[in-house]
Formats: sequence, structure tokens, C-alpha cells
Amino acid sequence: MKGQKPLIGFIGQGFIGKNYADDFERRGYRVVRYSLEEPYIANKDKIRDCDIVFIAVPTPTTPKGFDFSIVRAGIELVGKDKTAVIKSTIVPGTARRLQKEYPDRTVIYSPEFLSEATAAHDAAHPFSNVVGLTDDSPRQREIAEEIHAVLPSAPFSLTCSSTEAEIIKYTHNGSGYTQVVFFNLMYDFASAHGCDWNLVQKAMEADPMISNRYARPVHKSGRGAGGHCFIKDVAALRAEYEQKLPDEHGIAVLKAMEEKNIDLLRSTGKDLDILEDVYGTDVLAGAAPSVEVPELSSVYSPVRLLIATEALDRADPLLGFFHRWVEEFARHASRVHVVCLGRGEGELPANVSEHSLGKPHKSTAGSHGTEAARGIHLIKRLRYGIRFIHYAWKYRHEYDDVLVHLNPEYLLIGGLLWRLLGKRVGFWYNDARASLRTRVAASLADVLFYSSPDSYVSQLPHARKIPMGVDVDMYDVAERKAGPDSMLFLGRITAEKRLDTTLAALGRIAKNNSRFSFDIYGASGSGDDKYLKELRKNSAELEKRGLVTFRGSVPHDKTPDVYAKHDIFVHIGSRRGFNKTLFEACGAGCIVVTADPILRWVVDERLFVPKSDEKSVSEAITAALALSPEERERERGKLIAYVRREHALSSVVPAMLEMLRRKGGQTGK
Repeated sequence: MKGQKPLIGFIGQGFIGKNYADDFERRGYRVVRYSLEEPYIANKDKIRDCDIVFIAVPTPTTPKGFDFSIVRAGIELVGKDKTAVIKSTIVPGTARRLQKEYPDRTVIYSPEFLSEATAAHDAAHPFSNVVGLTDDSPRQREIAEEIHAVLPSAPFSLTCSSTEAEIIKYTHNGSGYTQVVFFNLMYDFASAHGCDWNLVQKAMEADPMISNRYARPVHKSGRGAGGHCFIKDVAALRAEYEQKLPDEHGIAVLKAMEEKNIDLLRSTGKDLDILEDVYGTDVLAGAAPSVEVPELSSVYSPVRLLIATEALDRADPLLGFFHRWVEEFARHASRVHVVCLGRGEGELPANVSEHSLGKPHKSTAGSHGTEAARGIHLIKRLRYGIRFIHYAWKYRHEYDDVLVHLNPEYLLIGGLLWRLLGKRVGFWYNDARASLRTRVAASLADVLFYSSPDSYVSQLPHARKIPMGVDVDMYDVAERKAGPDSMLFLGRITAEKRLDTTLAALGRIAKNNSRFSFDIYGASGSGDDKYLKELRKNSAELEKRGLVTFRGSVPHDKTPDVYAKHDIFVHIGSRRGFNKTLFEACGAGCIVVTADPILRWVVDERLFVPKSDEKSVSEAITAALALSPEERERERGKLIAYVRREHALSSVVPAMLEMLRRKGGQTGK
């Protein structure tokens, strides 16, 4: 490898493997990615040619124990005399065991310390690079130097044995788990004494002797140490400790922590599917313990925020969801100012002030001739801009951070002012397309937020991927009223949504099945009236037979009832942008037929549409209609749990605030 950069391979393209691979590419390395997903599945044989291969694949803990079979399968793909660097969490001794199994290649263990919400930043700016050797030989020492040389620089670097590196990783995760559990105990203890926990937490945050990363009773979306890492890793750690040490009291401590954490998770309905995967179905048996769920912030230090958005109207069919976002921001902030074009429906918390730029409601807007309308439009925009600067300046002492939601114009108007005032600015933008205005706005923001991997801003170095942010409690409907053959589309009607393909597929199904119903809720987007007319023309026969119905738009606050009345949600197009309704449908308990790659390995494989053509869509819908009641309930439970864990609004907002307030953020796993 002397004289040229090594060829770097990556096995696994989850958030760990993908962000490491992205970073290596940004630094000029040739990279080969392999995973089971397109388009990387074709690179399997190319991995053998890579000089160094990083393996970042799942290592589940199940009732049968710790499982590293996927890591072993990855090492099998590494070429002779090449180097495999395991990034996945593995129990102590595993790397050495694998080295003995594959003596014709070098096996190294190098733990990762990425947080999912800030993975891109963490991969490029590690706080620690640890390289663990399976054999303390001159050759492996030389390889360790080569690995340190290709990793991004870190303030701390260490070469040690692979077993020591494995223990470092478990110590890291176990420490966070312990802190979450202990702070939950202290919260309950303080509550029993009638104390104000917010005062206690302020003192803890000011204490330099306490790491504040997990020093709060609320972790992500609820109480207890949750997520993919904490639950499985501590279960594996306790099992290994129990096997290795005859330490009755130490084992009892680990078991007691596990049991307490299980109680906390069950009490808030958090990560129940992960608990079941790790401990088995018995872990959910019996009534869940009753534990108070505090309305506490999980964000470090006080927050004062200015939000700039287009509309703040709970009933708005497209942007109504953001009203609930503001309420959630208010829960974590002492003060929130919201500037929007016009006022809408919905009450706001007492610590939120809404400031309108004066745009009238659509129904009150008048009509004018073309030339006159252009002049009036320019005057109004100028008036809005002046008012916006007025609010940004007037309340400058009442906010420290700014979040611009969707509209780049706010950044173009206020970006330089905020920079002069020393405010940190976040810009949330999800569209794949970007005008010059958007590009300039992105350059004025300190951090960019996106949910869709196709978003324009995703390619920029200061961009941070966030989950969808679904208000899962809003869609927790006590009683679903859906028939098994009822299907739904909800969203803006545009060509990108591929409703023409969906309706063609339904026409194919209708030749043999006339029992289903498909309701379409939504209005046509700008410039898509012609597309809607064409849809209705082509589906006239299905409408006549009562199989397809166009229902029009629905206020956002009425959508839970719409989801509850339909069993299957069909989402084929719009891989670009903010597919909010798809994740709402999952959280509301709908079965989903989708082509969205984010859900490729979440939904039942029969319900995923790999190609958005008529035949593939009809096959997936037919499979959904044919699901047994047991299969439907299993799929429904899986999707609800997935959205609650990965996309809940209650965990997204704290992560955004942490990322906004600190370079890279400090969110936990």
C-alpha cells in the first residue's frame, strides 16, 4: 500500500458503515461498499480486492445469546492477506476467536462511538481512535499504524489488544446505560420528597465532575435506556460477566439494573419490540409497572428559540403537523418566538409567542389583474421582509438559537443579522431540488436538517439527518374501524406520487377482486391540476364501481380518524422529499405497501415494491390484501414499534436542539 492510498471496503451500509464510507470518500479514498441493499449488493466479489475492509453489521443479542454470525460472514468475504477491521460491537474475545478461524487474513477490532443523530459529524470528527490487535506481532503493529493513518484524526489514539478494545466499547455503552438508569432512580427519589427535579438537573449540568450526556431521566422518547445498542449490549455484557466471574454481588447488580430498566421501558411502552427480541416474549408478560412519565426536557442547558415558518395552523392539510412540533420545542425551551406568514387555528403553550407577518388567509385574498398582481406581490414581500427583520431585532435578547423551517427566504433576509448577533441557525430543508436561493440560504446556516436521503442538503458537510418526527400519541387510536380490504392514499396529489401506477395496478386487481376500496385524500399540487384530471379520467370505471373514491383534502388534525378507518396505506412514488404521511400511517397502525427504500427492511418483504411498475405494485397490494389476521396484527405491531422508536417527535426535537446548539451535537445512542 506504500506510495498510494489503500482501497477501502465497507461491509454494511447502515448508519455506521454509510457515514464512515462517506467520510473516506470525502477525504479522497477509493471506496467499495457492499450490503444487501441496492445498489451495493452487486459489489460482493469486489470486497476481496480491498486492502482494508471495515465491517459494520448487526450483532444481535437474543434469548439464545450473543450472535456474531453476520460478522463472521463478512470476514469470509475479505481477501487473503487483506485486513478486516470489525466496527460492530462484539463480546470480549470474539476478534481473537475469528482470527484463529481465518489465519490467512488479519482481523482487527476498532470500536465505533457514533451517535445515530450525529453520525456524519462523529465519523469525520472522532473523539477517540482505538485499534485492537488480535496478535501482538510486528506485522499487526505495522497494520495498526496503517489503520490509524487512514482514520480521521482524533484527540486520543490507542493501540491495544482486541480484547481490551472490546471491553472499551462495552464500558462506553454500559456507562451510558448505568447513568440513564441511575438518573431515573434519582428522579423518583426526588419526586418522593416533593422536590423540583428541574432544579436538581440544573445543578447536575453545572457539575464538572458529572458527564451530562445521559444525565437525565428521559432518554430519547421516554424513560429508561433504550435503542438498539443499550438493551442488547448490556444483556450480552451481563451474560458474559456471569459466565466469566463467580461474582454473586456483581451479577446481582447487573441483573437488577436490567430489571429496573425493563420496568422503565415497559411503563412508557418504549422499545417493546427490542425487549422482546433480546429477552423473549416472556419479558412482556403481565401488567406493565406504573411509573410516572415526567414532562421534562432531555436537552442540556436552557433553550431560547426563534422559529421561522410558513404557517402555524393545526388544521392545515400540508403544514398542520408543525403546530405540534412547536409545542414539543416549547416543552424543551424556556422561551419560543414563532414568526410565520399568517395566523391559523390552534392554541400554543404559554411560553410561545406567535408573530404574524400579515399574510391573509387564502379565503380572504382578493384577485387582481396580472400586472397589478405582480406589483402588489412585490410590495407585500417587501412588507413581510421588513416586519420579519423587525421581529428578529426586537426580540434578539429573548432567543439564542434560530430554526428556519423550509423557507430559504427567511435566511436570506435574516441570516447576516443572526451571524452578527452570534445566533446559531438551523435550516430544515427536505426537497431534492435546490434553487439559487436555497443554496445561498444553506451556506448561511450553521447546521442543516433533513429526513430524506435524497434531500439537496444531505450532501453538504454541515447537514444532519433527523428522523421524520411523528406525533405517535396523536395516532395512537384506541379502536381501529378499518375493514381488511380498505386502502388509502393521503398526501398532495402530484405526478411524483405515481398515483397513476397505483390506479393502474388496482385496475388489474379489480379484474379478479371487486371487494376492495381505495380512498384518495389530498389536493393537487401547484401545476398538477391537469395530472389530477387525467387520473380521474383514467380511473372513471373504478370510481363508477365504487372501488376508488377521491375524497379531497383533509385537515391535519382529522387525519388520525382517516388512518383508523383504513387498513392498508399505499405509497409508491415520491422517494424524494418529506414522506410524512407514510410514517404517520405506520404509527397509526396501517399496513403499508411502499417503495420507499427507508422501509426496505422494515415492512414484510412481500409488501415492498422494488420497482414502481404496474405489475410489481399489483403484486404487493394483492399480497397485503391476502394477509391473515395474525399476519396483519404482527405487521401492524412491528410498524408501530418502529415509528415509536426511530421517528417519534419526542426524540427528534431534543436531538435537533442538541445538534443546533453544539457543533456536532451531543445526542446519545
